[in-house]
This record gives sequence, C-alpha cells and structure tokens, in this order.
Amino acid sequence: MKNFADGQPKDEVEAVYLEQLYVELFKAAAEKIIQAQPAQRRILERLLDCEGRVPIF
Repeated sequence: MKNFADGQPKDEVEAVYLEQLYVELFKAAAEKIIQAQPAQRRILERLLDCEGRVPIF
C-alpha cells in the first residue's frame, strides 16, 4: 500500500518512524538513569530491560 508522495510503502515509513521513536525514547531513558538516585536507577534499568513486555517487580 503506497500512501506517500515519494512512493515508499506505508509500512516501511512507519517502521522507520518507530525505530527513530525508540532511539529517542532510549536516549531519554539513559539520561534519566544517569541522573537518578540508586533506587530509581534500578527501577528504570528494569523497565528498559523488559524489551516491550510488562515488567514484573
């Protein structure tokens, strides 16, 4: 399904957008981890480590 002016398939455009969004998300999360207190750092690291699954605490 081609919906864009450049002729690129919609799924490919969405995949690139999602990849960029994840990169920005992980950059922001890494900055928060660096600034966090030890207890907060462990929680943030666990959230990042869950790879899209619901984290279990």
